[in-house]
Amino acid sequence: MACRAEMKKKINYLVDISFTKHGIVHEAQCEYGAGEGPFGHCKHIRTVLYACLKFVKTGDVKAESSCTEPLQAFHRAKKRTGSPLKARDLNMVGAEICDIKDFYPRPVHFRNAPNY
Repeated sequence: MACRAEMKKKINYLVDISFTKHGIVHEAQCEYGAGEGPFGHCKHIRTVLYACLKFVKTGDVKAESSCTEPLQAFHRAKKRTGSPLKARDLNMVGAEICDIKDFYPRPVHFRNAPNY
């Protein structure tokens, strides 16, 4: 298990605890200086043992959520506020020259050609 440092939130100490078949602590060690060796005695080992005891009694563990637990939301469309722009309000260059109902996309030499 991992246990966080008290004053520094970005430091985690790995704690290894082995139990006998009767549930007695056989060995415990932690990455913290006082927890090194097979018989470590640091507050991180005590915290993990307390969490194990609470889990056995209540079935509940207090754990912080990781960064990958919430569902990803970067691909979801953002909620749109406002209304769409009306076509008559568009600022089109050269709109006064041609009317939209006269628009014909083919080049002039292809218009009304029998084989086109």
